[in-house]
Amino acid sequence: MNSLSIFGANSLAKLLIELVREDGGTVERVVVDDEHWFADTFHNVQLVKYSSTLPPLKLVSAVGYRDMRARWKAFGRLRADGHELANYVSPRAIVARSVQMAQGNIILPGVVIEPLVCIGSGNLIWSQSLIGHEVVVGDNNYIAANCVVGGLSRIGDSCFLGNTSTTVDGVDLADETQVLPGSVLFESTAAHTKYLGSPARPIGVHRDTGIVIQR
Repeated sequence: MNSLSIFGANSLAKLLIELVREDGGTVERVVVDDEHWFADTFHNVQLVKYSSTLPPLKLVSAVGYRDMRARWKAFGRLRADGHELANYVSPRAIVARSVQMAQGNIILPGVVIEPLVCIGSGNLIWSQSLIGHEVVVGDNNYIAANCVVGGLSRIGDSCFLGNTSTTVDGVDLADETQVLPGSVLFESTAAHTKYLGSPARPIGVHRDTGIVIQR
């Protein structure tokens, strides 16, 4: 990836700028909604208002994970406005040649994606995570650092897997499943439900709000 633009000015955007530079590429601009513009530059990259951009830009969306429904809504707006949602796949990730990947995904260094995996759009897979063989990943999922998704599993849409969480082989994660850090899933999940522990057990639901991370 030689040249791209980033949507969003936050810590994830800073990380992507550094990674693209280390890859030998260039971030041409960082784009934010007009009401979030605050300076001429962000992390030594030109910062521009969304209203001043003309599609199609090659954009990587750096919208964070604090509100997963809002994250997907922003992704859809960029796509509807005619922008190209590019994949950023670190050259330091190991991605099998048979992997199928849609658009707008971020795959960070150290990730391993085994053969015959199918990945949808708008997913973020953080460093050192393993996606086992023949896993199907839907859209708008966040897989934090050092996670393991066992082979033949299925992840729905808008799920959140916390740091070091694990699923055994053949587990299905329903839409908007949240797995808290360090948890181990031995069984498939219910939609809009939060899980904790080893073995992981349901501890709450978020059908009305979606996954909102509060710290």
